[in-house]
Amino acid sequence: MSRKSSSGAAEVGMPFLRLSPRWCFLLYACLAGLCLVLHNRMVDSAATDARRTLHAQVMANTAAAPLQYRVVTFYAAEGVQRLADALGVDDFFHGSYLLLRGLATFFSAVLLHRFLAVYFPLPVALLGTVLAFAWLPLTYINYYMQETDPLNMIFFLLGYELIRRRKDAALAGLLPLAMLNRETPVLLPLVWLLYRWDELPAGRLLLKFFGLCAAAFGPYFGLRFLFGHHGAYAEFNDLALNLKSVNSYLYFFLLFGALAVPAIRGFSGKPKFLRRSALFLPFFLVFHFVIPIFQETRLFLPIFPIVLALAFAAFTEVRPGAFPEEDRPPVGPWASKGKLLYFATLAAFIAGIFLYLAYLEKTHVRELREKNKAQQHVTEGYKAFELKGYATAAREWEWALLYDPKNFETHYNLAVLYAEYLLDAERAIQHLNACRRFSSADDPKLVSLEQRIAEINRRRDRAVRSGS
Repeated sequence: MSRKSSSGAAEVGMPFLRLSPRWCFLLYACLAGLCLVLHNRMVDSAATDARRTLHAQVMANTAAAPLQYRVVTFYAAEGVQRLADALGVDDFFHGSYLLLRGLATFFSAVLLHRFLAVYFPLPVALLGTVLAFAWLPLTYINYYMQETDPLNMIFFLLGYELIRRRKDAALAGLLPLAMLNRETPVLLPLVWLLYRWDELPAGRLLLKFFGLCAAAFGPYFGLRFLFGHHGAYAEFNDLALNLKSVNSYLYFFLLFGALAVPAIRGFSGKPKFLRRSALFLPFFLVFHFVIPIFQETRLFLPIFPIVLALAFAAFTEVRPGAFPEEDRPPVGPWASKGKLLYFATLAAFIAGIFLYLAYLEKTHVRELREKNKAQQHVTEGYKAFELKGYATAAREWEWALLYDPKNFETHYNLAVLYAEYLLDAERAIQHLNACRRFSSADDPKLVSLEQRIAEINRRRDRAVRSGS
């Protein structure tokens, strides 16, 4: 039911409920503001110092992988801060991140509303978006540094819309920007493939798919070439942790359990894009169950619109004729081999994940693991030193260098230990020279240490001469 209001705005609703899109968007702005206040009280106010540190590291190109390569939000916040400085606003650091989060939350709500409004009447789209707001605070708990997630939701919703409407060129332009914010949009070409696999001839389909993959992977490897190699801040393969964690299953059930049955009910009669994008969910879940920590509910934001729309399609009538662009007759030689191709693609995807993990192991994780082992030996060395076990401290720190041979502090500690406590000038000089390879020649610490070693040698020579 619809009519024109006195202002000329279209009003859509049921006999007991009259709504306009403009009122819905005003409501979303208010709810986004409430979520922003909640996030600030729960998380931001206790994490400002940590955020300042990470922001400075990203801007100085010293942050750990993969955070150093997720630059969009950090650079946007830096731009807002500089604009505030130019306008005479002092220390707008905290405000810049609040502003970006608030805007991203509001626009992701608008895009979710538009995503649902394609298939359902306005009250249903409103209900789904309000449910998303109710669910959103669950993604804030116990994780303070999630600056890329609100924008990631926007990129996924835009990607879904472009895929549904078959705007392939626009999708190819969106993917590089999305990948500068977070790596997860690399999965969007799979949504495209599952939606379009029986609409194009084989050669053209594969050409477009791999072109989209190149558009996604290009920035991923390009940033690593531009910024250089950065060691990881955590392990990338959390499969064992996720399998053992009860929370991995509990949180997912609490968030999606009530939607699962209606999402599956009458599946074959639901709109094509929703059916095909549902086939993407196993890919998404496998990726996130193997690599990150699965119980972090923020990871599920990109699939919430799909599951929600599938569930609503079981409770309310889908708008007829609202999406004619989805109805295309199947073409090409693969149209009758859907199940075989689907499971073959899923198997290839799983194999690709383990190849990706091998790449991460070689480039990031091994270095992190070795530095962790080095740190364990460094810690044991300090404990032995405090107990005056100088030989044991030297052994622990030498072992630390086997795992982290370019560590300036460990070389420096050994130079001091050998010079002043173990009276081994030769080894002290070896570690002093190693320190010089990782620092400037006129480093005051090294100049002072060199003078102390020389003085210790002179005293020892005088003692030897006087004893003789």
